[in-house]
Amino acid sequence: MGEAPRLHPKTRNIKAVLLIFPSQENKTFHCCLCEEPWEERVAAAPGNKTPLSPVLAHHQLGSGVALNILWRGVLQGGSISLLCWGKKAPFGRKQRLGAFSGCVPLPLIHALSLESSAVRTQLTAQRWDQARLWLIPSPRPGFIIPSCRPSQHPRVPGAAGMAQQRRVHLCTQRPTSTVCVLGTELSLDVLGSAPKDAVAFHVQGTPGVKVYVVHETQSVKLPSSVGRWPLAPSTEVLVTMEALSKDVGDEKVRISYFGEASGVPVGRAMLYLTCVDISLDADTSRSGSVGRTLVDKATWTWGPDGHGAILLVNCDRDDPKSGVMDNSDTAVRSYEDLKDMSQMVLRTRGPRTIFTGHRLVLHVDFGEADKVGVFYGGNSISLEEYKHVLGGEKLAYAVKPSRHQEESIFFVEGLSFPDASFSGLVSFHVTLLESPEKGLLEIPIFTDTVVFRVAPWIMTPNTLAPLEVFVCSVEDNEDFVAAVSALAEEAKCPVTICPLLENRNDRWIQDEVEFGYVQAPHKTFPVVFDSPRDLGLKDFPVKSILGPDFGYVARDVQKDASSLDSFGNLEVSPPVTVGGKEYPLGRILIGSSFPRFGGRRMARAVRDFLVAQRVQAPVELYSDWLHVGHVDEFLSFVPAPDRKGFRLLLASPSACYQLFKEKQEQGFGEAAMFQGLQAVPKPTINEILANEVLRKFNSYVQVRKGTREMLCTPPRLPRCPSFPHPPPCPSVHLPTSPSFCPSICSSPNLPVSPTPSQPCPPTPPPLPLSPSPLPLTPCPPSPPAPSRPPLHPPSPAELHQLEPGHPEAGAGAGRAGHHRHPPALPRQRASPCQRVFP
Repeated sequence: MGEAPRLHPKTRNIKAVLLIFPSQENKTFHCCLCEEPWEERVAAAPGNKTPLSPVLAHHQLGSGVALNILWRGVLQGGSISLLCWGKKAPFGRKQRLGAFSGCVPLPLIHALSLESSAVRTQLTAQRWDQARLWLIPSPRPGFIIPSCRPSQHPRVPGAAGMAQQRRVHLCTQRPTSTVCVLGTELSLDVLGSAPKDAVAFHVQGTPGVKVYVVHETQSVKLPSSVGRWPLAPSTEVLVTMEALSKDVGDEKVRISYFGEASGVPVGRAMLYLTCVDISLDADTSRSGSVGRTLVDKATWTWGPDGHGAILLVNCDRDDPKSGVMDNSDTAVRSYEDLKDMSQMVLRTRGPRTIFTGHRLVLHVDFGEADKVGVFYGGNSISLEEYKHVLGGEKLAYAVKPSRHQEESIFFVEGLSFPDASFSGLVSFHVTLLESPEKGLLEIPIFTDTVVFRVAPWIMTPNTLAPLEVFVCSVEDNEDFVAAVSALAEEAKCPVTICPLLENRNDRWIQDEVEFGYVQAPHKTFPVVFDSPRDLGLKDFPVKSILGPDFGYVARDVQKDASSLDSFGNLEVSPPVTVGGKEYPLGRILIGSSFPRFGGRRMARAVRDFLVAQRVQAPVELYSDWLHVGHVDEFLSFVPAPDRKGFRLLLASPSACYQLFKEKQEQGFGEAAMFQGLQAVPKPTINEILANEVLRKFNSYVQVRKGTREMLCTPPRLPRCPSFPHPPPCPSVHLPTSPSFCPSICSSPNLPVSPTPSQPCPPTPPPLPLSPSPLPLTPCPPSPPAPSRPPLHPPSPAELHQLEPGHPEAGAGAGRAGHHRHPPALPRQRASPCQRVFP
């Protein structure tokens, strides 16, 4: 025999354990590990009238394997033994490796280990929907505890859905009445109501009540089958009910108190019980419908295996006659408006007359009330009957359960997207209030909670197929608009042209808006993000884009917006994997300054908003060396039919200089930029090549690009406990390129609605704690020809191979060739169809 197992010291006074694994009529037992049925083995216990049936796992055990020891029948004596046998004979008697007598208190169920030199097992009950745990003492030798059906066992604390417990004070002078909500426990204060001379008590309950006694400091839930229990501070009576009451007070518990050596009770306390069922539910399984599940409604987790309800910001305008977004008022104007909202169902079962003396209150936390709105229409389907009952200044709503319906359906809308001061989580609670006597304060006796997360705004990459093209028409771009319209017609994509009267000669629509979407299991719709630049196009998103199932969001800045607040400085990559971390929705790219005094950055309000969405962790790129400073001036993602499905195009200043040099040698040195524009300097190729200040600066940028150095600059955001602080945003030195059509903005194809197997939103990747490599790394393209630098910009994979000072490393222009530091070129953008090199 091996060495004796080491037992936890708190197990010394516990006597026995009973684990029941129910199946059809308790005739067949299943293996805990493989679920295969097998024949039960019966071993007669000495002195027992009913045989004791041990059921052991029939697998060979290894280190760390969980072993469930399951018993059926009756117990006699004081304890049982769980035996661990050698691997060669799991049920034999050749090699007994360890034994355990006794059991553990409830909090230690998952921690107990049986150890020996050859095997280590763990007493556990991992599947609480199939296994039930009952810890039993042995009050006196020979005492027989009756066997119970599996359905009679109480809910086990520590399992998923741990029962709420409430203290109930008793009185020997008059009966006490209370409500027991299905799935909860009542703890009876037997000591506080005991007469002065009482030293013991006896407890009895009607058939609909399950009564258990907690005794001694090593608290174990006990059946109340014994005659009398000693009165002690550590003694407690627990009551549960598993069936709804048919009438008020139809179940009872009686406590009888006894004195020293007295057979006559010195006092009695009577408790009348009414069992009801109250549940607040939402689509926590993300299946598209509201149902009761075993998952924890009060928590929210990301990912395909996660759980928790999703709430949409109701930021569209389903009623064209309305002058505001749907979440800006407290009215339901259409049934389409209701479809944008998430359902929350309050279920109440039991005697309806119980709610005449109790109040049921739906409430939301004060700090989250301004983030949501709740509407309730009662039993009516008429829009006029839907009233705003919760949210804003309304923190609570008293629900009156219907006599004929057990469900009350509420519709919940989001009012705000996640931000620096709002994590996106909103908790709703329903509380049952009991008023003991008239004029006294109500006492909360039960609370159920469900948590929603506001769906994040998700930005779409331009590698997706477009649904609609938006373009501005100004005085000098008729040919450009016609060319774009022809391309869109060929792609069978509608075109929306913003006329001069609406754009007020502001052609840069990509700087004004960015398209994204919000998604929940029940609904998906696009949302346009309006930039803070607010120039000629400032009214266009609200007047022409906001509408039915097309939302709108904006962020106000504290001071005048800079060029970096335009959304040409806001891009997103296709899905990428960085250092083993998946970003299934890509990563947002924004331009910023080199860390120095006076450098420009995107407004904090916009950065806070992007970081708080959590699903597209932003990366800051060094772009402030350009006059305009937008990331779309030097990079763009384009679809590709092979490998990862996209390419990242980067501009190459050295390739631009080499092209200019070739054209100069071919006799085109006097070719000028910006031909056709009035009152704009028109530098020639010869002048550009002769500008040494411009050349030195572009060489500096090319070198910085070649080194691929990462600058770890922590974002300037307040550390808010409501959401994880973002990681340091890596800043990457990259070259520049001409504008990628900044006067065209497309609304991309949205992903299909999620399915239960792929809930939305997906798991946000873990925020890195240290700088990671540049996250935009598609498969490397073929290397360029050695004879001359490529005219196409190099990929990040090629840039990783470049050494500092390599000629393939920096220069170029911002929008239409304008850069911030050297004043050699004009400070005005070119037409979007022009290029830096001819």
